[in-house]
Amino acid sequence: SCSEDGLTWTFNLRKGVKWMTADMEEYGADVVADDFVYSASRVLDGTLTQVSKTSDILYVIKNAEAYFNGECDWACSTRGTSSCSISMMTSRIWILDAL
Repeated sequence: SCSEDGLTWTFNLRKGVKWMTADMEEYGADVVADDFVYSASRVLDGTLTQVSKTSDILYVIKNAEAYFNGECDWACSTRGTSSCSISMMTSRIWILDAL
């Protein structure tokens, strides 16, 4: 869901969703909100040797560019295991495609 001003996106995960292998077999572990925050953090981790060539597309997320440069903490947060929230600098509907 999106806040009325378009600056906060909240993603609520269905319970019981499992990770899948490339062969579409259950991997066993539940998908949790921390998995999404971790993945976005890795894309924007400027210290990694294989920095994503498209990480700058996520700079519309609040503090994303500063996080990439090692200047601040990340703006994504979890609310328990089944919900995560992203704060945006400006309202951008295409962020759903980027994620």
